[in-house]
Amino acid sequence: MGCDFRETHQHCQGCRARTGGFTLRLSDAANNHPIVTVELIPDRVIPAHLPILQGRVDAITIPAFRNGEGDPSYPAGFRVTPQTRSLASAVIVRKTGAEAVPSLTCRDFRRSDLGLVPSLFKKGLDNFLVVFGDPYPGHRIEDYDFRKTEDLIRGVLSVFDGPRPCIGAVTNQYAKDQERETARTLRKVDAGADYVVTNTAFDDRLVLDHVDKLRSQGLKAPIFVQVSIPSGLSKVRYPDPRKSDSDSHS
Repeated sequence: MGCDFRETHQHCQGCRARTGGFTLRLSDAANNHPIVTVELIPDRVIPAHLPILQGRVDAITIPAFRNGEGDPSYPAGFRVTPQTRSLASAVIVRKTGAEAVPSLTCRDFRRSDLGLVPSLFKKGLDNFLVVFGDPYPGHRIEDYDFRKTEDLIRGVLSVFDGPRPCIGAVTNQYAKDQERETARTLRKVDAGADYVVTNTAFDDRLVLDHVDKLRSQGLKAPIFVQVSIPSGLSKVRYPDPRKSDSDSHS
């Protein structure tokens, strides 16, 4: 969500989802009205079910969770990265006329993939969320082509000359060192991020204090606050800052 949360319900009554044919940059839209997006994991991207969201949300975000590697929709033995699943699902969503926001991760992205981004942009993917990504067990950061989120943001934007996609980045309100997290978030925006997204908020004071801290340090970009409807008590817990995208290496 972006802008004034209290206006969100009123704005939801209007038509949100576009039908294709023009660019919707979430950062620009957030300057005009409250933004509402919904997250769908790739397994739940079913074209026949997407119309229920039309007129209700501005965009559908598709995360690149590591727990989705064993995808039965791909041939056995065919390694599919979480990022690939996110991008493929985003293309499917976009073909239905809805706005899609796939994830690009330092964990999965290689320099050889840079040429893919402009082709996805031409297919109508105007927005990307750039994150570090939960690492694989036994990972070596030294083996990553992009070791920081801001480096990946710069890399993606470097392949565009003219119109470019809207880039989002993550900020972590649960980080133990808030000064460091604020500086890290500002570096992502300096690298080219157009908006930032918080981790899922369970405590309004924590997230609003974090937003105030970012604003006091000069952040002008829109800030989207993630909220979630927990499916059970086990989901109602604070994220472990040590495992947060924005609190590790990014």
